[in-house]
Amino acid sequence: MFANDSSAIDVLGVLHGDRTAPGRYVAVVGYNDISISRELTVPLTTVPSPRQEIGMRAAEMLLAVTHGLPVSSVAIAPELIIRETTVPTST
Repeated sequence: MFANDSSAIDVLGVLHGDRTAPGRYVAVVGYNDISISRELTVPLTTVPSPRQEIGMRAAEMLLAVTHGLPVSSVAIAPELIIRETTVPTST
């Protein structure tokens, strides 16, 4: 798992140069789901960043605080978009 899709894509290039098949021998997972991630020769497994939901929640919390209402922490469940860089589970 990499901090972002760009770093994961760089590693895919290194693996390709070493003739190591991502998704067969090693799993590579990025974060952000940038558009090129699905267009690669071997599409990248990634976790999208729900920017719109994060922004909406932050705005709701900010409005609540400005009206003197209590706010609590919010956890947003991650989503995994499985593509071809994920190693299949063994059966």
